[in-house]
Amino acid sequence: MSTRTFWAVMVVLCLSVVGILACEGNAANMAIQGIPKYICPSATPRPTDSLPPPNPPTYPPSFAANLDYSYVDPARSFVRLQFLAQNVGTVQVGVSGTTQTGSAWLGSSTTLASTGNYAGITSDYPVFIPTDVFNATINVSSNWGTQQFNVSRYTSIVSSVPVSPPCCLASPIYPTPQSTYTPYPTPTLFEMVAPTAFYAEDPVYNFTPPVQLRLRLHYPMTSGNFFIPLFTAAAWTIQITNVGTTEYDFLGAGYMYISEVEQLGQTVRGVWPPSHQAATFLGITEQAYSPKAVRPGETITVTVAAWIPMTFKPVKVALALNPHRDGEAGYATFTPGGIKVIEWVNQLNPICRGEIQYP
Repeated sequence: MSTRTFWAVMVVLCLSVVGILACEGNAANMAIQGIPKYICPSATPRPTDSLPPPNPPTYPPSFAANLDYSYVDPARSFVRLQFLAQNVGTVQVGVSGTTQTGSAWLGSSTTLASTGNYAGITSDYPVFIPTDVFNATINVSSNWGTQQFNVSRYTSIVSSVPVSPPCCLASPIYPTPQSTYTPYPTPTLFEMVAPTAFYAEDPVYNFTPPVQLRLRLHYPMTSGNFFIPLFTAAAWTIQITNVGTTEYDFLGAGYMYISEVEQLGQTVRGVWPPSHQAATFLGITEQAYSPKAVRPGETITVTVAAWIPMTFKPVKVALALNPHRDGEAGYATFTPGGIKVIEWVNQLNPICRGEIQYP
């Protein structure tokens, strides 16, 4: 299609669909200056999304012990040594005593646990007191000190409640703050303009004032519902966010058109302009055929439809960035020269995903 034919189509389209689009508009607020860009976090995969291991904590020493009972009787010959230990080295227990005849009972010595700079233990150990032992001494020791307990023997049964185990182990001390995720590699800047197309769903930023925008074409573009005899209705949705401080005057669907279609692997370039009739045919009620003032911080989402040749699918959609300039008497007019166009392809980005936060 020639340049003259293209602009003839655009002029007729905008006059018939939009009407007098910009009779009172400021041309500077209608144009997107500079080169819109998509900034991807990285062109290469992240090395990992897992947290690195934190520095090991310090476990403060903890050591305590007691007996569940301080006596034995005809019904019970065991007492239970209850203890907790953390970072106090080796824990040992020794038992000795005196028999009813006054002789020494040598008992036994046992290692209960080995501790270090890691989480401690809470445990118990049964100590057997023979029936001929009149009294016994239990010593439990570690690097943190020694505790001694005496056990008596009663000749009659005694009823009492056991003593609760000691409490509690000291909490670990973490010397560093919580770890953070592995940072992204150095960002890779994508500066894609026609004929190279942006991918659908990628946030495309215009950084050049006065109008500063984020543009995002939603995925997918759709088509279907043949309109007998020659056309298919196709639709696309674009999200526009004003990230600057100047109002953006979006003049509706006249800015956009389908620029490439495909059939059986063969693509065809052209201009398939927006159509109110195509949108109505697809049941689209929220249409983009009226001017909209997008204030700073505001986001609008508009859906546009067009007729394309029957059995074809939409491949690319285009947006004219600066189709206006101040004309006579302050009117904005379409101009055939100096036009910048960007395109989106009906495909998700296969290279990278994500968004660098706009400054």
